[in-house]
Amino acid sequence: MKYLSAAEMRALERRAIEELGIPALRLMERAGQALAGEAFRLAGVGNYLVICGYGNNGGDGLAAGRLLAERGGRVRLFLVGPPRPFTAETAANFEALRKTGLAAGRLEKTADLEVLEPPEPPAAVIDAIFGIGLRGPLEGFYADLVERINSLGVPVAAADLPSGLDADRGEPLGCAVRASVTVTFGHPKLGFRNPAAAAYLGRVVVADIGLPPDNL
Repeated sequence: MKYLSAAEMRALERRAIEELGIPALRLMERAGQALAGEAFRLAGVGNYLVICGYGNNGGDGLAAGRLLAERGGRVRLFLVGPPRPFTAETAANFEALRKTGLAAGRLEKTADLEVLEPPEPPAAVIDAIFGIGLRGPLEGFYADLVERINSLGVPVAAADLPSGLDADRGEPLGCAVRASVTVTFGHPKLGFRNPAAAAYLGRVVVADIGLPPDNL
């Protein structure tokens, strides 16, 4: 299977949506299904900690959290960073989540991270904070969040790639989540070929979410 750069993945997704008419929300739902499926393999109907950004990576996590709750999982979900507008598809998934009765907490500063360590720890974490769009290094609160996730000592399922890992180079941008399984969508990312990335990726699952072949 071909490894694609972040730019190539964005172009492929754009072609699927704009030229082939595949609804972006359908792609996100399929991504959420794949992510939830792998997380369920890790923890069954246990406790899940789902940590999401406001972009499409976060939308994948919101979909996965909803689907895990529907399968009997006990889900605690948090949005990361100061409130900002969702992408359209992520907003739709947030509304679908809200209708199920699941609430989303917020993590905006390092002091907020104490809530990630309740008396009963999660059986698994879903990392849906940053995807292929991450540019600069993680610093301050975001670095603290990644380190806290890594310190929990429980399995982590990453959406598309571990937060903080550069999609093209396979190196951490300051720091990165160390996943147990990475559910990457459509194609493995170029940086996954870097042997050093293995320490962050864990087991890699390439999920078919309905994207067209990259050579169309």
